[in-house]
Amino acid sequence: MPPYLKLGAALGALLSIHGVPVMAQAAGGETLTLERVFASPDLAGPQPRALKLSPDGTLVTLLKPRADEKERLDLWAIDTRTGAERMLVDSKKTGSGAELSEAEKMQRERDRSVAGSTGITSYDWSPDGKSILVPVDGDLYLAALDGQVRRLTDTPGGELNGVVSPRGGFVSFVRDGNLGKIKEIHAWSDRPIWPQGNPRPKGADPVPEHLSWDLWLGVAPERPYKNGAYHAFAWRGVRDFGCGALGDMACHIVDAAFQPLELGDPTTVVCEATDATDDQYPSKEVVKMSLKGNRFSEGDPIPFTWYDGKVLPEPSALGLPSDFQLPQNVVVIIGERGTLMVPQGGDGYAYFRKGMQRSMEMPAAAGGNHWHLWVDRARGGERPCLTPIEYGGRVSETLAIGGVASRYPNEKLTWDAEGMRFLEKPEAAPYLTRKYRDGWQVEGL
Repeated sequence: MPPYLKLGAALGALLSIHGVPVMAQAAGGETLTLERVFASPDLAGPQPRALKLSPDGTLVTLLKPRADEKERLDLWAIDTRTGAERMLVDSKKTGSGAELSEAEKMQRERDRSVAGSTGITSYDWSPDGKSILVPVDGDLYLAALDGQVRRLTDTPGGELNGVVSPRGGFVSFVRDGNLGKIKEIHAWSDRPIWPQGNPRPKGADPVPEHLSWDLWLGVAPERPYKNGAYHAFAWRGVRDFGCGALGDMACHIVDAAFQPLELGDPTTVVCEATDATDDQYPSKEVVKMSLKGNRFSEGDPIPFTWYDGKVLPEPSALGLPSDFQLPQNVVVIIGERGTLMVPQGGDGYAYFRKGMQRSMEMPAAAGGNHWHLWVDRARGGERPCLTPIEYGGRVSETLAIGGVASRYPNEKLTWDAEGMRFLEKPEAAPYLTRKYRDGWQVEGL
Protein backbone atom coordinates (compact mmCIF):
# COMPACT_ATOMS: atom_id res chain seq x y z
CA MET A 1 0.00 0.00 0.00
CA PRO A 2 1.40 3.48 -0.87
CA PRO A 3 2.50 5.54 2.17
CA TYR A 4 -0.26 8.12 1.76
CA LEU A 5 -2.93 5.37 1.81
CA LYS A 6 -1.38 3.87 4.90
CA LEU A 7 -1.55 7.28 6.56
CA GLY A 8 -5.16 7.79 5.47
CA ALA A 9 -6.18 4.38 6.80
CA ALA A 10 -4.45 5.03 10.09
CA LEU A 11 -6.14 8.41 10.52
CA GLY A 12 -9.51 6.88 9.66
CA ALA A 13 -9.03 4.21 12.28
CA LEU A 14 -8.08 6.82 14.85
CA LEU A 15 -11.03 9.07 14.15
CA SER A 16 -13.54 6.23 14.20
CA ILE A 17 -12.79 5.30 17.81
CA HIS A 18 -14.92 7.03 20.45
CA GLY A 19 -14.37 6.81 24.18
CA VAL A 20 -11.27 4.64 23.73
CA PRO A 21 -7.63 5.82 24.14
CA VAL A 22 -6.63 7.08 20.71
CA MET A 23 -3.88 4.79 19.47
CA ALA A 24 -3.30 2.24 16.73
CA GLN A 25 -0.49 0.30 15.12
CA ALA A 26 1.54 1.83 12.28
CA ALA A 27 2.77 -0.36 9.44
CA GLY A 28 6.07 -1.04 11.20
CA GLY A 29 4.44 -2.06 14.47
CA GLU A 30 4.94 1.39 16.01
CA THR A 31 2.22 2.53 18.43
CA LEU A 32 0.35 5.26 16.57
CA THR A 33 -0.95 8.18 18.61
CA LEU A 34 -2.29 11.59 17.61
CA GLU A 35 1.00 13.12 18.72
CA ARG A 36 2.90 10.73 16.42
CA VAL A 37 0.58 11.43 13.47
CA PHE A 38 1.49 15.12 13.50
CA ALA A 39 5.13 14.72 14.54
CA SER A 40 8.29 14.39 12.43
CA PRO A 41 9.22 12.47 10.40
CA ASP A 42 6.06 12.39 8.32
CA LEU A 43 4.30 9.00 8.30
CA ALA A 44 3.87 9.36 4.55
CA GLY A 45 7.63 9.24 4.19
CA PRO A 46 10.11 11.88 2.95
CA GLN A 47 8.43 14.72 1.07
CA PRO A 48 9.90 16.17 -2.14
CA ARG A 49 10.92 19.81 -2.12
CA ALA A 50 11.59 22.52 -4.70
CA LEU A 51 9.79 20.76 -7.58
CA LYS A 52 10.66 22.31 -10.95
CA LEU A 53 9.99 21.44 -14.57
CA SER A 54 12.93 21.62 -16.98
CA PRO A 55 12.65 24.26 -19.73
CA ASP A 56 11.94 21.56 -22.35
CA GLY A 57 9.46 19.72 -20.11
CA THR A 58 11.30 16.38 -20.17
CA LEU A 59 12.41 16.34 -16.53
CA VAL A 60 10.94 17.14 -13.15
CA THR A 61 13.67 18.03 -10.67
CA LEU A 62 13.32 18.00 -6.91
CA LEU A 63 15.25 17.89 -3.66
CA LYS A 64 14.99 14.66 -1.69
CA PRO A 65 16.32 13.75 1.76
CA ARG A 66 18.79 10.89 2.00
CA ALA A 67 17.69 7.62 3.52
CA ASP A 68 20.69 7.60 5.86
CA GLU A 69 20.60 11.32 6.73
CA LYS A 70 17.11 12.81 6.78
CA GLU A 71 18.18 16.46 6.95
CA ARG A 72 20.59 16.24 3.99
CA LEU A 73 19.04 16.99 0.59
CA ASP A 74 20.25 15.79 -2.84
CA LEU A 75 19.10 16.85 -6.31
CA TRP A 76 17.03 14.25 -8.21
CA ALA A 77 15.32 14.15 -11.60
CA ILE A 78 12.28 12.22 -12.89
CA ASP A 79 11.84 11.62 -16.64
CA THR A 80 8.33 12.85 -17.52
CA ARG A 81 8.11 10.35 -20.41
CA THR A 82 9.17 7.15 -18.65
CA GLY A 83 8.88 7.94 -14.95
CA ALA A 84 12.50 6.86 -14.43
CA GLU A 85 14.09 8.52 -11.40
CA ARG A 86 17.79 9.24 -10.85
CA MET A 87 20.06 11.31 -8.65
CA LEU A 88 21.62 14.25 -10.48
CA VAL A 89 23.82 15.72 -7.73
CA ASP A 90 24.99 13.89 -4.64
CA SER A 91 25.55 16.63 -2.06
CA LYS A 92 27.97 14.51 -0.02
CA LYS A 93 30.23 13.66 -2.97
CA THR A 94 30.01 17.13 -4.47
CA GLY A 95 30.30 19.40 -1.43
CA SER A 96 33.45 20.33 0.42
CA GLY A 97 31.91 20.00 3.86
CA ALA A 98 32.83 23.61 4.62
CA GLU A 99 30.82 25.46 7.25
CA LEU A 100 28.28 27.90 5.88
CA SER A 101 28.87 31.65 6.17
CA GLU A 102 26.89 33.56 8.78
CA ALA A 103 24.98 35.31 5.97
CA GLU A 104 23.84 31.98 4.50
CA LYS A 105 22.94 30.61 7.92
CA MET A 106 20.75 33.65 8.52
CA GLN A 107 19.16 33.35 5.09
CA ARG A 108 18.33 29.68 5.67
CA GLU A 109 16.95 30.45 9.11
CA ARG A 110 14.61 33.04 7.59
CA ASP A 111 13.37 30.51 5.02
CA ARG A 112 11.53 27.94 7.11
CA SER A 113 11.26 25.52 4.21
CA VAL A 114 15.02 24.82 4.42
CA ALA A 115 15.76 25.71 8.05
CA GLY A 116 17.80 22.92 9.59
CA SER A 117 18.54 21.27 6.22
CA THR A 118 22.00 20.56 4.84
CA GLY A 119 23.33 19.66 1.43
CA ILE A 120 21.45 21.24 -1.49
CA THR A 121 18.65 23.62 -0.53
CA SER A 122 18.16 25.47 -3.84
CA TYR A 123 19.06 25.25 -7.52
CA ASP A 124 18.46 27.11 -10.79
CA TRP A 125 17.89 25.71 -14.30
CA SER A 126 19.76 27.31 -17.20
CA PRO A 127 17.39 28.78 -19.81
CA ASP A 128 18.52 26.26 -22.45
CA GLY A 129 17.77 23.33 -20.13
CA LYS A 130 21.24 21.84 -20.52
CA SER A 131 22.57 22.45 -17.02
CA ILE A 132 21.60 23.35 -13.47
CA LEU A 133 23.35 25.77 -11.11
CA VAL A 134 23.66 24.16 -7.68
CA PRO A 135 24.97 25.84 -4.49
CA VAL A 136 26.61 23.34 -2.11
CA ASP A 137 28.46 24.21 1.13
CA GLY A 138 28.82 27.88 0.15
CA ASP A 139 30.18 27.36 -3.38
CA LEU A 140 28.57 27.08 -6.82
CA TYR A 141 28.56 24.01 -9.06
CA LEU A 142 27.23 23.50 -12.58
CA ALA A 143 25.56 20.13 -13.09
CA ALA A 144 25.07 18.67 -16.57
CA LEU A 145 22.21 16.26 -17.24
CA ASP A 146 24.64 13.37 -17.76
CA GLY A 147 25.70 13.54 -14.10
CA GLN A 148 28.90 15.53 -14.64
CA VAL A 149 29.36 18.29 -12.06
CA ARG A 150 31.80 21.18 -12.45
CA ARG A 151 32.87 23.44 -9.59
CA LEU A 152 32.58 27.14 -10.45
CA THR A 153 33.75 28.89 -7.28
CA ASP A 154 36.14 28.17 -4.44
CA THR A 155 36.01 31.14 -2.05
CA PRO A 156 36.23 31.23 1.73
CA GLY A 157 33.29 33.56 2.17
CA GLY A 158 30.63 31.64 0.26
CA GLU A 159 28.21 32.79 -2.43
CA LEU A 160 24.55 33.66 -2.03
CA ASN A 161 21.56 33.65 -4.37
CA GLY A 162 23.26 32.25 -7.48
CA VAL A 163 21.26 32.41 -10.70
CA VAL A 164 21.96 31.65 -14.34
CA SER A 165 21.57 34.74 -16.48
CA PRO A 166 18.91 34.84 -19.22
CA ARG A 167 21.63 34.32 -21.85
CA GLY A 168 22.84 31.23 -20.06
CA GLY A 169 26.54 32.01 -20.47
CA PHE A 170 27.14 34.09 -17.38
CA VAL A 171 26.73 32.81 -13.85
CA SER A 172 26.23 35.70 -11.49
CA PHE A 173 25.87 35.87 -7.78
CA VAL A 174 25.91 38.52 -5.13
CA ARG A 175 29.49 38.28 -3.99
CA ASP A 176 31.41 37.34 -7.10
CA GLY A 177 34.42 39.64 -6.71
CA ASN A 178 34.04 41.29 -10.16
CA LEU A 179 35.08 44.62 -8.64
CA GLY A 180 38.02 43.23 -6.69
CA LYS A 181 38.86 44.65 -3.29
CA ILE A 182 36.21 47.23 -2.34
CA LYS A 183 37.66 50.71 -1.91
CA GLU A 184 34.77 53.23 -1.58
CA ILE A 185 30.99 53.61 -1.69
CA HIS A 186 29.24 56.77 -2.95
CA ALA A 187 25.52 57.51 -3.19
CA TRP A 188 23.37 60.56 -3.80
CA SER A 189 19.87 61.89 -4.35
CA ASP A 190 18.21 64.94 -5.89
CA ARG A 191 16.16 65.32 -2.71
CA PRO A 192 15.06 67.24 -0.72
CA ILE A 193 12.09 68.41 -2.75
CA TRP A 194 10.54 69.67 0.50
CA PRO A 195 11.70 72.46 2.85
CA GLN A 196 14.96 71.91 4.76
CA GLY A 197 17.52 74.25 6.29
CA ASN A 198 14.95 76.58 7.91
CA PRO A 199 14.28 77.60 11.51
CA ARG A 200 11.07 76.56 13.21
CA PRO A 201 8.17 78.65 11.90
CA LYS A 202 6.60 81.08 14.33
CA GLY A 203 2.95 81.53 15.17
CA ALA A 204 -0.01 79.23 14.63
CA ASP A 205 -2.89 78.79 12.20
CA PRO A 206 -6.37 77.36 12.69
CA VAL A 207 -6.41 73.57 12.34
CA PRO A 208 -8.52 72.46 9.34
CA GLU A 209 -11.77 70.72 10.26
CA HIS A 210 -10.75 67.54 8.45
CA LEU A 211 -7.49 67.19 10.43
CA SER A 212 -7.01 65.80 13.95
CA TRP A 213 -3.81 67.63 14.85
CA ASP A 214 -3.22 65.65 18.06
CA LEU A 215 -3.53 62.38 16.16
CA TRP A 216 -1.27 63.64 13.38
CA LEU A 217 1.44 64.62 15.88
CA GLY A 218 1.34 61.16 17.42
CA VAL A 219 4.46 60.50 19.52
CA ALA A 220 6.21 63.73 18.45
CA PRO A 221 6.55 66.70 20.81
CA GLU A 222 3.59 69.04 20.77
CA ARG A 223 3.78 72.12 18.55
CA PRO A 224 1.16 74.40 17.03
CA TYR A 225 -0.30 73.75 13.61
CA LYS A 226 1.16 75.94 10.88
CA ASN A 227 -0.43 75.87 7.44
CA GLY A 228 1.88 74.22 4.87
CA ALA A 229 4.78 73.84 7.29
CA TYR A 230 4.30 70.15 8.14
CA HIS A 231 1.09 68.60 6.87
CA ALA A 232 0.78 66.93 4.41
CA PHE A 233 4.25 66.59 2.83
CA ALA A 234 6.75 69.06 4.29
CA TRP A 235 7.25 67.08 7.53
CA ARG A 236 10.06 65.01 5.97
CA GLY A 237 12.69 67.68 6.59
CA VAL A 238 11.62 68.45 10.19
CA ARG A 239 13.64 66.65 12.87
CA ASP A 240 10.65 65.91 15.09
CA PHE A 241 8.83 64.13 12.25
CA GLY A 242 11.21 62.95 9.53
CA CYS A 243 14.83 62.11 8.85
CA GLY A 244 15.70 64.44 5.99
CA ALA A 245 16.88 63.52 2.51
CA LEU A 246 19.53 61.15 3.87
CA GLY A 247 17.12 59.04 5.91
CA ASP A 248 14.27 59.38 3.43
CA MET A 249 16.12 58.31 0.27
CA ALA A 250 19.37 56.52 1.13
CA CYS A 251 17.53 53.47 2.47
CA HIS A 252 16.11 52.95 -1.05
CA ILE A 253 19.36 53.67 -2.87
CA VAL A 254 22.26 52.09 -0.96
CA ASP A 255 20.89 48.54 -0.75
CA ALA A 256 22.83 47.38 -3.82
CA ALA A 257 26.02 48.06 -1.85
CA PHE A 258 25.05 47.51 1.79
CA GLN A 259 23.30 44.14 1.53
CA PRO A 260 25.68 42.10 -0.66
CA LEU A 261 28.82 43.66 0.83
CA GLU A 262 27.57 43.26 4.41
CA LEU A 263 28.23 46.92 5.23
CA GLY A 264 27.27 48.08 8.67
CA ASP A 265 28.45 50.19 11.56
CA PRO A 266 30.39 53.40 10.97
CA THR A 267 33.30 54.33 13.18
CA THR A 268 33.44 58.03 12.26
CA VAL A 269 31.03 60.47 10.60
CA VAL A 270 31.11 64.09 9.51
CA CYS A 271 28.28 66.10 7.92
CA GLU A 272 29.49 68.92 5.70
CA ALA A 273 26.67 71.47 5.60
CA THR A 274 26.04 75.19 6.12
CA ASP A 275 22.35 75.68 6.92
CA ALA A 276 21.34 72.91 9.36
CA THR A 277 19.06 74.18 12.14
CA ASP A 278 17.76 72.74 15.38
CA ASP A 279 14.38 72.22 13.72
CA GLN A 280 15.31 71.05 10.21
CA TYR A 281 17.97 69.07 8.39
CA PRO A 282 20.27 70.99 5.99
CA SER A 283 19.05 71.84 2.48
CA LYS A 284 22.14 70.16 1.03
CA GLU A 285 24.94 68.16 2.55
CA VAL A 286 27.83 65.76 2.08
CA VAL A 287 27.94 63.08 4.79
CA LYS A 288 31.18 61.12 5.07
CA MET A 289 31.41 57.91 7.08
CA SER A 290 34.12 55.37 7.67
CA LEU A 291 32.52 51.92 7.79
CA LYS A 292 34.12 48.94 9.47
CA GLY A 293 36.24 46.86 7.12
CA ASN A 294 35.35 43.29 6.22
CA ARG A 295 36.37 40.50 3.87
CA PHE A 296 35.32 42.48 0.81
CA SER A 297 37.78 45.26 1.68
CA GLU A 298 40.40 42.85 3.06
CA GLY A 299 39.80 44.36 6.47
CA ASP A 300 40.45 47.98 5.48
CA PRO A 301 37.87 50.62 6.51
CA ILE A 302 35.38 51.41 3.73
CA PRO A 303 34.65 55.11 3.11
CA PHE A 304 30.97 55.82 2.42
CA THR A 305 29.97 59.26 1.13
CA TRP A 306 26.41 60.53 0.74
CA TYR A 307 25.41 63.65 -1.24
CA ASP A 308 22.02 65.35 -1.45
CA GLY A 309 20.48 68.69 -2.39
CA LYS A 310 21.75 68.18 -5.99
CA VAL A 311 25.38 68.10 -4.82
CA LEU A 312 27.33 65.64 -6.99
CA PRO A 313 30.86 64.20 -6.95
CA GLU A 314 33.26 64.53 -9.86
CA PRO A 315 32.78 61.62 -12.28
CA SER A 316 36.52 61.06 -12.67
CA ALA A 317 36.85 60.61 -8.89
CA LEU A 318 34.51 57.64 -9.22
CA GLY A 319 36.47 55.92 -11.97
CA LEU A 320 34.09 57.22 -14.67
CA PRO A 321 34.85 59.25 -17.80
CA SER A 322 35.30 62.91 -16.82
CA ASP A 323 32.45 63.98 -19.15
CA PHE A 324 30.02 61.31 -17.93
CA GLN A 325 26.59 62.73 -17.11
CA LEU A 326 25.77 61.50 -13.63
CA PRO A 327 22.17 60.41 -13.11
CA GLN A 328 20.34 61.07 -9.84
CA ASN A 329 19.47 58.61 -7.07
CA VAL A 330 22.24 56.05 -7.55
CA VAL A 331 24.86 54.15 -5.55
CA VAL A 332 28.40 53.67 -6.83
CA ILE A 333 30.66 50.84 -5.65
CA ILE A 334 34.35 51.37 -6.37
CA GLY A 335 36.74 48.42 -6.34
CA GLU A 336 40.31 47.86 -7.43
CA ARG A 337 39.10 46.25 -10.68
CA GLY A 338 36.29 48.59 -11.60
CA THR A 339 33.26 50.69 -10.68
CA LEU A 340 29.62 49.62 -10.60
CA MET A 341 26.80 52.19 -10.70
CA VAL A 342 23.32 50.98 -9.69
CA PRO A 343 20.32 53.35 -9.87
CA GLN A 344 17.44 53.14 -7.44
CA GLY A 345 15.37 50.18 -8.59
CA GLY A 346 18.29 48.57 -10.47
CA ASP A 347 17.40 49.53 -14.06
CA GLY A 348 20.11 51.31 -16.02
CA TYR A 349 23.15 50.01 -14.13
CA ALA A 350 26.60 50.67 -15.61
CA TYR A 351 30.00 49.01 -15.17
CA PHE A 352 33.32 50.80 -15.72
CA ARG A 353 36.94 49.65 -15.89
CA LYS A 354 39.91 51.94 -16.41
CA GLY A 355 37.60 54.90 -16.92
CA MET A 356 35.63 53.26 -19.74
CA GLN A 357 32.15 51.76 -19.66
CA ARG A 358 32.15 48.00 -20.20
CA SER A 359 29.44 45.45 -20.82
CA MET A 360 28.23 43.50 -17.82
CA GLU A 361 25.23 41.26 -17.24
CA MET A 362 23.44 41.84 -13.95
CA PRO A 363 21.86 38.88 -12.13
CA ALA A 364 18.10 38.67 -11.99
CA ALA A 365 16.65 39.92 -8.70
CA ALA A 366 14.23 38.01 -6.54
CA GLY A 367 10.69 39.09 -7.37
CA GLY A 368 7.68 39.92 -5.27
CA ASN A 369 5.66 42.84 -3.99
CA HIS A 370 7.52 44.05 -0.91
CA TRP A 371 4.35 45.30 0.79
CA HIS A 372 2.66 41.93 0.38
CA LEU A 373 5.78 40.02 1.40
CA TRP A 374 6.05 42.06 4.60
CA VAL A 375 2.41 41.50 5.54
CA ASP A 376 2.56 37.81 4.66
CA ARG A 377 5.71 37.37 6.75
CA ALA A 378 4.15 39.19 9.71
CA ARG A 379 1.20 36.80 9.50
CA GLY A 380 3.51 33.77 9.73
CA GLY A 381 4.23 33.17 6.04
CA GLU A 382 7.33 31.18 5.13
CA ARG A 383 8.62 33.25 2.20
CA PRO A 384 11.30 35.67 3.46
CA CYS A 385 11.04 39.41 2.85
CA LEU A 386 13.23 40.88 0.13
CA THR A 387 14.77 43.04 2.83
CA PRO A 388 14.89 41.23 6.18
CA ILE A 389 14.02 43.42 9.16
CA GLU A 390 17.31 42.51 10.87
CA TYR A 391 19.23 43.93 7.92
CA GLY A 392 16.93 46.91 7.38
CA GLY A 393 17.26 47.95 11.01
CA ARG A 394 21.03 47.92 10.81
CA VAL A 395 21.11 50.08 7.67
CA SER A 396 18.53 52.51 9.10
CA GLU A 397 20.64 52.93 12.21
CA THR A 398 23.73 53.73 10.13
CA LEU A 399 21.87 56.38 8.14
CA ALA A 400 20.25 57.88 11.25
CA ILE A 401 23.72 58.44 12.69
CA GLY A 402 24.42 60.70 9.73
CA GLY A 403 21.22 62.61 10.48
CA VAL A 404 22.28 63.24 14.07
CA ALA A 405 25.71 64.37 12.86
CA SER A 406 24.03 67.20 10.93
CA ARG A 407 23.36 68.86 14.29
CA TYR A 408 27.13 69.32 14.56
CA PRO A 409 28.04 70.32 11.00
CA ASN A 410 31.65 70.00 9.84
CA GLU A 411 32.71 68.21 13.05
CA LYS A 412 34.21 64.74 12.75
CA LEU A 413 32.47 62.52 15.31
CA THR A 414 33.54 59.08 16.54
CA TRP A 415 30.75 56.54 16.84
CA ASP A 416 30.75 53.72 19.39
CA ALA A 417 28.26 51.23 17.91
CA GLU A 418 28.32 48.83 20.84
CA GLY A 419 27.77 51.61 23.36
CA MET A 420 25.36 53.51 21.08
CA ARG A 421 27.06 56.85 21.66
CA PHE A 422 29.27 59.54 20.15
CA LEU A 423 32.51 59.44 22.13
CA GLU A 424 33.26 63.18 21.99
CA LYS A 425 29.63 64.35 22.11
CA PRO A 426 27.81 63.21 25.26
CA GLU A 427 25.38 66.08 24.65
CA ALA A 428 24.15 64.22 21.54
CA ALA A 429 22.71 61.38 23.66
CA PRO A 430 19.13 62.80 23.75
CA TYR A 431 19.00 62.70 19.94
CA LEU A 432 19.75 58.96 19.83
CA THR A 433 16.47 57.99 21.50
CA ARG A 434 12.90 59.21 21.31
CA LYS A 435 10.94 60.53 24.27
CA TYR A 436 7.27 60.01 23.47
CA ARG A 437 4.91 62.71 24.63
CA ASP A 438 2.38 62.12 27.38
CA GLY A 439 -0.41 59.81 26.34
CA TRP A 440 1.62 58.29 23.49
CA GLN A 441 4.16 56.22 25.40
CA VAL A 442 4.76 52.65 24.32
CA GLU A 443 5.44 50.17 27.08
CA GLY A 444 8.99 48.85 26.92
CA LEU A 445 10.36 51.63 24.70
